[in-house]
Amino acid sequence: MEPVADLSFVRVALVREAAKPYPAQNAADVASLARAVIGDSDREMFLVLCLDTKLRVNAAHVAAVGTIDSCPVTPRAVFTAALLAGAASVVLAHNHPSGEPSPSPDDRDITRRLCQAGEILGIPVQDHVIVGQGRVYSFRGEREMPAGGGRRARRLSLDGE
Repeated sequence: MEPVADLSFVRVALVREAAKPYPAQNAADVASLARAVIGDSDREMFLVLCLDTKLRVNAAHVAAVGTIDSCPVTPRAVFTAALLAGAASVVLAHNHPSGEPSPSPDDRDITRRLCQAGEILGIPVQDHVIVGQGRVYSFRGEREMPAGGGRRARRLSLDGE
């Protein structure tokens, strides 16, 4: 019997800078971290915060950089980082350079799609936070998170609760 083919083997290694986990108990924690990473950008940037089981950020990844009014992102770009980081769940964040954090129909659509992908992968999406100038929109805080999202997983608290 002849060999089928020569196969290339791929080895993936995560290189992580030493850092303490950052708490992400609510949208205010997430907004603070998101502003530090992407808040002043003149283009939309989509940030994935990978959480451990105690809802602490143990990794962050800029999954996409867009234009002044859009930022196409795919489930693959979001969840590759989460899988490599061993995330128990994720929080999504992006900025609106216009300063107005209200979600667009596209923002609502990608939130729904990413929640579905996270449910399939077993990595629930805790929240999607949009940062603007001095204001924040939290899908969880506004009770707009799509159904599902890891019913058994620990969840971020809603602001004020």
